[in-house]
Amino acid sequence: MVHPLTEAELKALAPDLLARFVRIAELLESFGPQHVGLPHIRPLENKLWEMRMTGGFIMKTLKTLKRELLTDPAVQMAYDGQGAEFSIVRELIAARMRAGLTQGQIAERMGTTQSVIARLEGGKRAPSMSTVARYAQAAGCRAVFKLEPLAG
Repeated sequence: MVHPLTEAELKALAPDLLARFVRIAELLESFGPQHVGLPHIRPLENKLWEMRMTGGFIMKTLKTLKRELLTDPAVQMAYDGQGAEFSIVRELIAARMRAGLTQGQIAERMGTTQSVIARLEGGKRAPSMSTVARYAQAAGCRAVFKLEPLAG
């Protein structure tokens, strides 16, 4: 459920932030807030979460505004542009969940810190192939890379 003031704040954001909101909302729908975690969201109390986007926190008590937000062509364009970065994020989080591991446990297996794993799962920068391979190994997986023809 979205509070009207929250909805108005969201709609006032720039298209790239609205697109980031939709991408994070998709992660929440797929994996649940307890598995997404930082840097995207953090728990407050009971069922109240904060969603982190560039520039600070926005109170999160809503399920999704995706359909409505993506009717704006600028938001849709920004959303499409973030597809590659969030496909990596989605794969990393999914592998960690399948392995039943926390960010801290993945970090320990990789010989790094939880904050490094949070940044990897944050998707701001594309990780190197060797980092993805190390993450995959830590999660009990193997990394696979393939190129697909463009649609159309």
